[in-house]
Amino acid sequence: MEPKTPEIDASGSKACGQYQGAADERTCGKLYDFVSIGETMLRFSPPIPLRLEQANLMELHIGGSESNTLVGLSRLGARACWISRLPDHSLGQQVARLIAMHG
Repeated sequence: MEPKTPEIDASGSKACGQYQGAADERTCGKLYDFVSIGETMLRFSPPIPLRLEQANLMELHIGGSESNTLVGLSRLGARACWISRLPDHSLGQQVARLIAMHG
């Protein structure tokens, strides 16, 4: 399966409307097996085996209940739609790209 490249504008990300051709969020239930609305979190953690106070660098991990569940359902073959609002900057764009790559 080819990774999808999201289109992101200043208003944030609408996964349903941008990636699968839905007119808007109201049509997601007709095009998808599962729809979820929620946030995805960014976790900054020190590289293993360092403790937080020992680290000069941090690793970024992206995840959250809604997006993790839909990625798993997508990998099982379900048509999944994640609706969320993301900020219009590099971290928001990275979240959209990562989730879109997973289907």
